[in-house]
Amino acid sequence: MRPFMAADLASAHAIVESQLRSAETKAKTATDDAHPPLALPDAWAAYERAANRPDSSERTLSGYESAWKRFNTWMKKTYPDKTFSPRNSLKIFWPPPAPPICMT
Repeated sequence: MRPFMAADLASAHAIVESQLRSAETKAKTATDDAHPPLALPDAWAAYERAANRPDSSERTLSGYESAWKRFNTWMKKTYPDKTFSPRNSLKIFWPPPAPPICMT
């Protein structure tokens, strides 16, 4: 009788595990749909609207915006089809390019 019970338990475990994976996938999809990747051109405006950003002076914000514009221009040239999100930001920059080989 015990072998049948063990087989039933293993089968029940496999079913529960499959249902858990399905629920996790659905939850991730719902989260991704609720928070789509931010397009690079929209990122500065999103930063300005953010309630949790530091209370920076106008001069500091102007410097940040200038740096952002330069970065955004570089990204458009280097990675024209990319969007930014915490989930994919490392995929853009990793692995880093290999350093040049110097032969003297």
